[in-house]
Amino acid sequence: MTHIMAGMNFEFIANMLEDVLARFPVDPAQIVTTGHSRGGSFAWYLACADIDPRLIAFAPIGGTPVRGQPGDCASADFDFDMFYSHGYDDTVIPFAGSGSSWSDRGYMGAVEATYRLASSAGCQKDEVVEIDSHDQRILSGCKTGSTISVIGYEAGHGVPSGWSDLMLDWFETVNALE
Repeated sequence: MTHIMAGMNFEFIANMLEDVLARFPVDPAQIVTTGHSRGGSFAWYLACADIDPRLIAFAPIGGTPVRGQPGDCASADFDFDMFYSHGYDDTVIPFAGSGSSWSDRGYMGAVEATYRLASSAGCQKDEVVEIDSHDQRILSGCKTGSTISVIGYEAGHGVPSGWSDLMLDWFETVNALE
């Protein structure tokens, strides 16, 4: 099966997933797809490509979709959870995005990208939790069953300290809901 989205061929990801599951003792229900910077953008594109039903949890860091390219999941045909993290002081891929409007190519802002996703998913609840190390916006009550979250933290273009623990806590929580 070949998945092509605006010039992106995801067949290698599907093949890699099959290889990993065949060679290693990985529980297919415990897979989280993540990436940083352009890898974070790619995680968005991969989520929206819906290449494999086992890929249902995504945790991109510091990389959003580019406006006008796939990755905003404009249709409500998805059922995955998203935990997006981004530094407020990021100058590589700015937290607020780049470009001035939807028609102006540039990276979507962190809140813009997650709100577009939440809108497509029909999310009804919007909660902000402020913690010493970060602010978290949780979008839930989604018609698709998804939970979408965006974390902003005081830092630049990098993986925040303690991120893996935050992400794993989130993943355990959304897995418990299913």
